[in-house]
Amino acid sequence: MMNNDLEQFSEERLIELSRFKQASELAALARIALSAKQAKSAALDRTNAFTDEDLEGMTHGNNPVANAYRELLAFRRAAKQAEVVAYITYKGQLLHAAAPKPESE
Repeated sequence: MMNNDLEQFSEERLIELSRFKQASELAALARIALSAKQAKSAALDRTNAFTDEDLEGMTHGNNPVANAYRELLAFRRAAKQAEVVAYITYKGQLLHAAAPKPESE
């Protein structure tokens, strides 16, 4: 089993696997995968920590970093205003849920 395969397990299952006494190699791989999963989760938490005001404060100047923060801020603001859309499939066609149902053929 490769390390990438272990990433698909939940944290609870990885903890169980890491406690195996007879399969020390599997336990070691599970501990590595668990650490990687927890580190990735912590990194994601930090990236979502910026508020719009924080990003606004980082957009001063005309340089690649400020431009990247400006684009991120615009993306976040656009996402907040996005219409919540539900799509359905009808006779093989993808339709907006609020659209009228096509006439029967």
